[in-house]
Amino acid sequence: RRRAANTARKLRSEGDPQALAMEWITLYAMAVNEENAAGGRVVTAPTNGAAGIIPAVLHYYMNFVPGADEDGVVRFLLAAGAIGMLFKE
Repeated sequence: RRRAANTARKLRSEGDPQALAMEWITLYAMAVNEENAAGGRVVTAPTNGAAGIIPAVLHYYMNFVPGADEDGVVRFLLAAGAIGMLFKE
């Protein structure tokens, strides 16, 4: 059973998205994971179970962080990749 849509409606009614940053990020990750569980197409990196985390943080950054830009996205992806390489070793 999908829960992301109901959670999104609830968060929209609660006001300031920056005050609820973690809830929004969790919602985006949940939506990606629900799509994956339903057989939809998602990028499964680093793993299938964590497929929603990177896009969730990026989506929040681009939509809610003042001054967000593509350079910030590139820095985030480079940092995430570096962390992934550390865990791989």
